[in-house]
Amino acid sequence: MQTIFDSHLLIFTIPIFISCAIWLLALIGMFDFKHFELHIHHDGDWAAHFPHWDNFFVWIGLGLVPASLLITLNFFLFGILGISIYVYFNALLFEKGLTMTLALLSCAIPAFIIGIIASALISRPLSPFFKDYGRVQLPNEFIGKIAHLTSNSLTSTFGTATLKNNAGIPITLDVRTENSLDNAKYGTSLLILEHNPQNNTYLVEEFVEEV
Repeated sequence: MQTIFDSHLLIFTIPIFISCAIWLLALIGMFDFKHFELHIHHDGDWAAHFPHWDNFFVWIGLGLVPASLLITLNFFLFGILGISIYVYFNALLFEKGLTMTLALLSCAIPAFIIGIIASALISRPLSPFFKDYGRVQLPNEFIGKIAHLTSNSLTSTFGTATLKNNAGIPITLDVRTENSLDNAKYGTSLLILEHNPQNNTYLVEEFVEEV
């Protein structure tokens, strides 16, 4: 127990106490994870150059549970893993002649990586408790995202496409294009350009990933 209060391990103990304090406040009703949220906006350029980042964010748990909860999970696991690695491997680290800074860094890096993976796994069984999270999004939040055509054609008057919302749930959008895409087929990737609030449709263009 004394180990976690060692001054050189504050880099690990402080995140643990922050996470526990926030969880305690949430337990007694003084903190709501859904009201303290991070908004990650992907503009058109971002989506065009990094089309797979949305899948990465979902993989690490963003969109499955509130980001504030995911961050506290990361903090807690980072602290626990960092202290555990230090306790079990400190003799080996110092036998290698590492300074205290390098030894702590050698513990922090794997603790951070493993913590992200572990919190991503933990977020899956927690997601049912936040089943309504992320289902309501403003139409403009879809601008710059990549959707996939689900109709057999795409014109200025007809077309449907799907994409996943913040919770990873597929939703269907009515899409239009300024110029008919003769080569458009089911599954064609589309970049959402703008939203038309009058008829609730989205202007799109074919997205071709740069090689």
